[in-house]
Amino acid sequence: SYTVITAPLSGIVSDKSVQLGQVVAPGQTLMKITDDSHVWVVANFKETQTGAMRVGQAVAVAVDAYPKKEFK
Repeated sequence: SYTVITAPLSGIVSDKSVQLGQVVAPGQTLMKITDDSHVWVVANFKETQTGAMRVGQAVAVAVDAYPKKEFK
């Protein structure tokens, strides 16, 4: 009740590693914050898949969290 936690930016909490009532140490990482104004996708492809890829090519991305939504 005597602690104020501030974030360096507004965003979305991800990778939360602390639970209600847990005792934490100074400097311990409690969670990560993802900047929601800049979204990107990290994709790893096999060498056999990159032959037909071109810069600027349109793609469709499926996200497990949104099973019925496809992003272009």
